[in-house]
Amino acid sequence: MFTARPKTLPVQIWKIAIHMPTRITVVRRAAASMAALLVLILAAPLARSAVPVERHELRCDENFPCHDEIRRRTDFWIQVYGQWTSAKGIFHDSLHPERVYSVIDVPNGCRGNSRVVERERERIESRLRTVARKVQDGGRVGGGEEAALLELFPDRSPKSIRAAARRIRCQQGNRDRFEDALRRYGSYGPMVRKLINDAGLPDDVHYLPFVESLYNPAAYSRVGAAGLWQIMPKTARYLGLELNATVDERLDMEAATLAAVRYLEDSRRRLTAVARNRKPSVRAGELGPFVITSYNYGVNGMRRALDEFGPDFIKVLNEYKSPSFQVAVKNFYASFLAARHVARNAARFFGDVPADPPLRYHTVVLEHDTSMKRILDVFDVNESELKDLNRALTRFVWHGWRFAPKGYRLRLPYRENGWSRQEARLAALGPESDERGPVNYTVRRGDTACGIARAFHVKCRDLIDMNRLGKRAFIRVGQVLVIPGKLGGVGGTRTVASIEPGGNYRVRPGDSPCGIASRAGLSCQVLLAANSLTRRSVIHPGQVLKLPGGSDGTVKGDTAPAKPVDATPASYTVKKGDTACEIAQRFSVSCDEMLALNGMSKRSVLSIGKVLALPGEGRDRRLGAVPGPGEFEDVAYTVRPGDTPCQIAERYEMDCPDFQRINNLRPHSVIYVGQTLKVRTRAAEGAAAAAVAARVRSDAGDVADGDTAGEAAASPLDSDLDLEIVTRQVRDGYRHYIVVESDETLGHYADWLGIGSVSAIKELNGIGVNELIAIGTELRLPVTTDEQKTRFDQKRSEYHRVLVEEFKENYRVSTVDNYEVRVGDSAWKVADRFQLPLWVLTRYNPELRARNPLVGETLKVPRVESRG
Repeated sequence: MFTARPKTLPVQIWKIAIHMPTRITVVRRAAASMAALLVLILAAPLARSAVPVERHELRCDENFPCHDEIRRRTDFWIQVYGQWTSAKGIFHDSLHPERVYSVIDVPNGCRGNSRVVERERERIESRLRTVARKVQDGGRVGGGEEAALLELFPDRSPKSIRAAARRIRCQQGNRDRFEDALRRYGSYGPMVRKLINDAGLPDDVHYLPFVESLYNPAAYSRVGAAGLWQIMPKTARYLGLELNATVDERLDMEAATLAAVRYLEDSRRRLTAVARNRKPSVRAGELGPFVITSYNYGVNGMRRALDEFGPDFIKVLNEYKSPSFQVAVKNFYASFLAARHVARNAARFFGDVPADPPLRYHTVVLEHDTSMKRILDVFDVNESELKDLNRALTRFVWHGWRFAPKGYRLRLPYRENGWSRQEARLAALGPESDERGPVNYTVRRGDTACGIARAFHVKCRDLIDMNRLGKRAFIRVGQVLVIPGKLGGVGGTRTVASIEPGGNYRVRPGDSPCGIASRAGLSCQVLLAANSLTRRSVIHPGQVLKLPGGSDGTVKGDTAPAKPVDATPASYTVKKGDTACEIAQRFSVSCDEMLALNGMSKRSVLSIGKVLALPGEGRDRRLGAVPGPGEFEDVAYTVRPGDTPCQIAERYEMDCPDFQRINNLRPHSVIYVGQTLKVRTRAAEGAAAAAVAARVRSDAGDVADGDTAGEAAASPLDSDLDLEIVTRQVRDGYRHYIVVESDETLGHYADWLGIGSVSAIKELNGIGVNELIAIGTELRLPVTTDEQKTRFDQKRSEYHRVLVEEFKENYRVSTVDNYEVRVGDSAWKVADRFQLPLWVLTRYNPELRARNPLVGETLKVPRVESRG
């Protein structure tokens, strides 16, 4: 190796070689010293130079061919799985992954070490641009790293090198994780293989979970995919999997595998039909790569690619253009071939890896809704062992917040004598009561005080007070809390004080606008309008809402006397579909009078978000009215999590434009937690307003996330959305609407309504075949009974709550950064860039539930860390 590169050796080294003494011991010492020195000299410039990717002999077959054009891509993924550990970050060309520039230590992964990763990416980009400039100018490219980088570009094209400088990607290694996957493969592989063979799919499909989850049935990705087969929440319903407050079948290894098999069977059938339109004699091997890739990209995406290019997979990789057909999709089939190769040749890569024994268990079908405490008592089994076999049960069940549902197939550890005696005892105990008094609860990882309170259907403030948690309400893992009051058990309802209309109501943890309206006997829409809220608004503990109606201005359940308000609100924020006279009719005011008050005519165009003043007695309702000198004073207010300018303004009975004006805010200005703003109130009420501001901050409280005491009780993840159906009275009766949220489908709505088919929803909204429904769309629902509405509201709320709880169980929010929206950004693109579920981004930026982000707008982006 040394004589191959004589020009790189210093002159003094060659002099040592020429004048070596003849004594053998001196020769040996000199040779050893020279060799060591040469290794250091040669290794130093290569430490961060291009890294060679070995070539591997792949064994392919007619079902899954190894195209020559992707062999080098596959070689790269073989080394990701078989050579580089998860502590290494591999910097490579995203289009040609085998072009590896450097490998460095990234203990927290490519995304977790953003500064380290960005510095290395910038360093490589700079070197590549330097090389391109030297080649273009005809200059000499120096030795060491520059020469090694140039060798990666056989055509020596400056244009190609500059293009590559824009495609630098960091990929985390997986050798250590793949070795763990091989152990788990011993447990789950036989079951997966059998179900795949029973369905008539090619045997090698059983290697796919190595790519998806590294054969981990408990895997949960940053974007919300879960289980052995990494199924997304929206896809779960399509595949027939349950996902609710008690069961998430994505985490059931057998149910998820059957669902994945159904998906792949359907994909093969549909893609074969499309391919035969282009090539009647298409072979299975031509379609294999398309079927595998469809698992990552979707059947419809692959169908479009086949329809355009026919069954030519390499042509599709090189020429198919789609915003979502990017790096991960293009590498999916190559990574599947690589995982298959490494798993088949595990001994060559890892030596002897002892596999876990195959799964064996007994199954008991629950005859009643049953608490986990009863199950553990009756069967006397270890909770962690039982959880390994029953991962589909959510943390709601394991934490005692809900019962395991009737009909659930409970898996028990295998015993030679079985569990017949315990089964009989469980059946003899009969149904379990869901009415319980105060109970003890042991804090677990990911818990927050208000999250626990909400799960048990009790008030957060009551839980904090009963356990003397203090203003910041810190809790820690292992701490025992007393849960106050009455619990609702499985799907139970919260016991709450009634509210009488008229006066003000201070929001408490767990409240929603429509829930407050219902307790006060008001229409949800009237309460929203009275407080300039929309269906998408988020309310927070401590916020004061006006309750139209009533005569004495009192509100049950609130200790402070409330100030009477008019039944007609001061203003109304225009929503999609509104017209001026319909708004006037809704609030029983004159249309002409309302138009005149706002300087409009019947020909004026209403824009969504415009605030209209409504005629009526009481305080000055003119928009932007300026108070007289000395009549008002400014009080400091500190922004807290979840605040928006208009919500703060409403809290202090200010018009939002006034609030924005005195704080020099633009309509789309972003405010930050801890920022000090001015609120304007009457001089006599200044002290009271300051006290309210302090109380609002105190009532919000901060609660530990269990491990680190870092998350706040008022965290956006812990704030429930108002997801209830809106009912509007029309001439011929009532109509029922919702606003579409992320991770929802028409199928979900049909299930929650109990109507089975989505056809009625499509017909009611004029939705065509294959038409996509955007987040924020107002959708009409075929609701016929109050029971149906109640069921829908409960099912929908619990669906979103379990997404939150599963996310919190696997990740914690370490910090919240600001991100300035760029040209071409959408909410989905921003979420994808930061590897977050879209619903997490919209929780921190509620305005994105209704619209796409605006260029230049600043978004709050949570940075999350894995708990495992």
